[in-house]
Amino acid sequence: METVPYKHKLFVLGDFNARVRRDYKVWSKVIGRHGIGSENANGSMLLDLCAKHNMVVTNTMFRQANKY
Repeated sequence: METVPYKHKLFVLGDFNARVRRDYKVWSKVIGRHGIGSENANGSMLLDLCAKHNMVVTNTMFRQANKY
């Protein structure tokens, strides 16, 4: 990730089993206001990785539809 030029778009996709919760004030540049659940160990690692590389967890940026 460090070798990709800044102007390029980098998407990291996968099922990381990560929960990043709603603490958007602490992680304001990494997650949005629409996280759900509580943070787990994989979520902590994902947040750290994203913060280190100026990346964003995009599914927290948009409100998900209720699936009840």
